[in-house]
Amino acid sequence: MQLAEELKQKGNACFASGDVDGAVAAYQHAINCLTNDAIPDDRSGEQLDTTSEVGRMLAVLYSNLSNAYLSQHDYTGSWETAEEATRYDPIFVKAWVRYIHARRLDGYPFEAFVALLRHLRPLLRREAATSGGKTSEDVEASLSLPLYEVLGLSGVLPHIELHDFENGIGIVALQPIKPNEVILVEKRFETSFAEVQLNFRKNLTTTRIVSSFAQKVFAHQQRCSEEWKRFKKEFKGCWPRSPEDVPDDVRREISGTLRPELPPMEDRDFEELFLASTMCRYNCFHTGFFRACALANHSCMANAAMKLNSRGDSVTLIAVRPIAAGEFINVKYLSDAQFLMGVGKRREYLRSWLFWCDCSRCLSDRNGSSVSEHVQCGHCYRYTCVPLRGDGAESKEVDPLLSQVVPCSHCGLDCSWSPESCDGVERIIDSLKEATSCPSYYELQKWFLVNVRKVKELRVHPEHWLYRMLLYYFCFVVTPYIDDAFVGYQRVGWGAPNVGMLLLNFGFCSEYSLPSEGDCGTVRCNDPNTGNVTNNGSHDTDSIMDGKVLGDTLYILCLLWRLIEPFYPPYEGWAVHRAICYMVLFAHTHPKGEMVLPGSLTLQLLSKHGKYIGRNELSTWVAAYSRHKLPDSQKGILSVRQIKKAVEKV
Repeated sequence: MQLAEELKQKGNACFASGDVDGAVAAYQHAINCLTNDAIPDDRSGEQLDTTSEVGRMLAVLYSNLSNAYLSQHDYTGSWETAEEATRYDPIFVKAWVRYIHARRLDGYPFEAFVALLRHLRPLLRREAATSGGKTSEDVEASLSLPLYEVLGLSGVLPHIELHDFENGIGIVALQPIKPNEVILVEKRFETSFAEVQLNFRKNLTTTRIVSSFAQKVFAHQQRCSEEWKRFKKEFKGCWPRSPEDVPDDVRREISGTLRPELPPMEDRDFEELFLASTMCRYNCFHTGFFRACALANHSCMANAAMKLNSRGDSVTLIAVRPIAAGEFINVKYLSDAQFLMGVGKRREYLRSWLFWCDCSRCLSDRNGSSVSEHVQCGHCYRYTCVPLRGDGAESKEVDPLLSQVVPCSHCGLDCSWSPESCDGVERIIDSLKEATSCPSYYELQKWFLVNVRKVKELRVHPEHWLYRMLLYYFCFVVTPYIDDAFVGYQRVGWGAPNVGMLLLNFGFCSEYSLPSEGDCGTVRCNDPNTGNVTNNGSHDTDSIMDGKVLGDTLYILCLLWRLIEPFYPPYEGWAVHRAICYMVLFAHTHPKGEMVLPGSLTLQLLSKHGKYIGRNELSTWVAAYSRHKLPDSQKGILSVRQIKKAVEKV
């Protein structure tokens, strides 16, 4: 140890005098003395002895050597020796600083970013707690600013870190984050490998997706293109970090499919291609690769969302619910339509991400606390929880959480989805896309009612997920009609095109109703033995949900929000909230007095939904109302003052 200390001092003196080669030689000599005499060479990647005096000395020597290499512009040597220092002392701040700096300069910016959030930032946070923090802030700023610029990152919250999560890592908030607060903004990583249509294809499995990427990547790998070299370096740090991160059974299945599709190649080349293709699969969102956003894990109760900008070249990771300190930041890996599906369908789609989702929503849907999975028992004719399980045809796996047959919670007899009912569900799901091709509002109404009757034939609960999907597609298509009607209303008032049409009933409320309070479990519905049927005239006690008062279209919009509100981030439902507010405006200014939406309901709906559309939208709404409202003398009409007072409270 004494010799090593003398050599370290010699190296420091050489470095200070500008003799970098002499410093390198002295540090290497000291390291050789210690590793040859005291500690066996261990290249297993395991953390080495950090408690011994020798271990601490080696950490300092490797860190100093890293700094010397850095001054020589030997960036590879610098980060390799800094990494060695962190193996001896994982909490050595200087070593991590040098590792991150050298990694970026050597062309591995994302690996440096992961190290910053996973290793250095927690250390600096602890250091700041004892030293006042200014030095730590300066250190991080000197590293993060150039790193963010290279990665196309901006607005990165200073109080997020990466923590271990199951078999990987996840983003954690260290301080509370409010809804609509930006977590980070990321520019798209530009490469020809991206699969832009990935989220719009049907029946995609992990194997098919990886195979699609492999076909694109293979040509670049074969000719060792500059794009391939850049990709390999700049995706270092993305998941999976090695082929072993992928479960053995999945790796075997993908490899077994991929090998015959490609020309013969060495095992090493195939492993490299496999890793690159799986990295592509798990870092591709929207229009391309967003590596930082991909660090957020999935939840069916997501607290954040990835917002694609209008040009499609950047994504904003933004909070959509309050996020508590210590909570993981989660997004949804599903499309909006998939997100509204039942637990079985959701989990089947998510299996392509190599996990079975067991978030709080999935567990709640499964255990019967949510009526969205309730169907009518074929024996006692009461509603009971029977989740529709995926058949595993695409993933070749059967959901381990869900059973094909479950006992009725009332009579105890077995309940299940018949093959005919399962086929009916698939036909309904397949027909949903037809909504977007309806040439008129009238055709949309016809399509909607036909499918409402099909869902009704399946004897599912009125709040079943099949209804919410059907409502979603109707609202998705009708919203542009409502937006256009509002533009016309701003100019000429109630006489604008489509305003009156949107308020006409078309028969939905005669086909559908929410059950009365307590009906979920106790009412015997559509019992062929007794003649009992669901009372289509009874509604929830909440007057807002009275379809006869609201009219079909406004009722459908409100009903959709009611069914998805328990799990859907409220600010993500902005288009629905705005459409409801517009429809409330049309309904309350109806020229026929008997058709006017009551003032009390107008205020309730405006208060409930207006808070999610923003001040500018509310101001536009009030201005339109002020211009085209009915006379105050008409019974039940709200004054502008009443409206403004209600809006101020929103």
